[in-house]
Amino acid sequence: LLFNHFGSKAKLFQDTIFRPLEQHFEEFQATMVVDRGNAQDVRDWSRKYVDALQVFIEEHKGTFLSLVFAQTYKMSGVDGLSQVGGLHAYFAKMAGLSERNLGPDARISPRHIARISFATIMACVLFKDWLFNEDIDDDAEVSASISEFVLEGLGANVPLR
Repeated sequence: LLFNHFGSKAKLFQDTIFRPLEQHFEEFQATMVVDRGNAQDVRDWSRKYVDALQVFIEEHKGTFLSLVFAQTYKMSGVDGLSQVGGLHAYFAKMAGLSERNLGPDARISPRHIARISFATIMACVLFKDWLFNEDIDDDAEVSASISEFVLEGLGANVPLR
């Protein structure tokens, strides 16, 4: 019945993993709207966004790990995160925001900032149990540290003096 309905294991995987993740990405992005204001407004919004992205990835941790697994073991017909169009829309949106906020003098490409920030957050959330000692590292403190690191990492675009 599965092969009748889906045609292949790859199609079943796509329907059970990619479609829900696409929907979740669309809903997440729809809730994260920013009004351009002063630098503090942008910074406050950025912190909220990074915090919300950590929660989003934590809530969908199993899905993301499934995609990493699929990519690692080269499941036929499945190309991991590259097939998640919502992720590419996210990257485009974040790159556009970075371009508007940083202007033409950015030392790091806004396209790269979007991807590096996402990968940093995703890796820290997915591998939190490997990276942080639950006996001494409070979850709230770890999350705040991840946010601060990502935000300060963006400071690399501040002109050198």
